[in-house]
Amino acid sequence: MKIRNGFVSNSSSSSFIIDKRYLFHWQAEALIDYYDVAARFAEEFPAIARGLNLYHVDNYWGVHDDGEGKIRGCTSMDNFSMYNFMKLIGVNPDRDVDWEDY
Repeated sequence: MKIRNGFVSNSSSSSFIIDKRYLFHWQAEALIDYYDVAARFAEEFPAIARGLNLYHVDNYWGVHDDGEGKIRGCTSMDNFSMYNFMKLIGVNPDRDVDWEDY
């Protein structure tokens, strides 16, 4: 597995792949439904959401289960910090995520 150290921010395009064996079922579901989960979190904890850059949920990430044991995500504009969202739900984005920048 290719590992990218650090996080992706203000890139014109980005993507990630996570092997589901590194995730609890609820984490995989939270990633797929990140838009609603992050919006509820931002509503309940606005200061924390601002600090984690989870307020830009309007910058859409396409996240899906590929049916082959992996969660895949991509965006054309990544102002929403998927890296921080992963940390928030207990996913280790430095160890378990394969990040790609374009």
